Amino acid sequence: LQVKVIEGWGAVDYISVQNGATSISTPDDGGKDYRIGPKSSPDKWLDSMSDNMVDDSALGIYSFPRAKHSQVWHVVLLGKGEYRISPKDNPEQAVTRVTRTADIDGTSRSRGGLYKYAGDAAQQWELVPGDPGFYRIVNTFDHRCLNVGGGKNDEGAAVILYQLTTGDNDQWRFIPVVK
Repeated sequence: LQVKVIEGWGAVDYISVQNGATSISTPDDGGKDYRIGPKSSPDKWLDSMSDNMVDDSALGIYSFPRAKHSQVWHVVLLGKGEYRISPKDNPEQAVTRVTRTADIDGTSRSRGGLYKYAGDAAQQWELVPGDPGFYRIVNTFDHRCLNVGGGKNDEGAAVILYQLTTGDNDQWRFIPVVK
């Protein structure tokens, strides 16, 4: 990579380096089912914060098992290295980059949530290899990663979108669920 600035200043917002790692799923298999867990909390799994996987359900991390929740996600390769991630229990929904929201302290951030799948960039994700066995789940719209906010490992810790970090809270493992 070479970045050459002729005048003024330059900035690089995002660089993705692919190392030839195998795909999570392939276009001809219709996707696969996984539990998705953050490296920072090996005993927790991605889940909806509400009891229903419906529009505007926020995402968090929870222990397994959790009553009324399967914590299983269907991951489908859309093409060009982009994936759709949907709850197995409600496949018409998809993990979505939710528009920036203001927190109580006045800061704003994007968060992960569920919305009916519409095929837009806010619902498309790149799975960028991280540490061995882990991926960063990067939104194709704004290149931010699914991240356990503040590196917390509490039950129900919020999953937000945040710039790529060197921490373990934006690296995720995909554990296949056998049907």
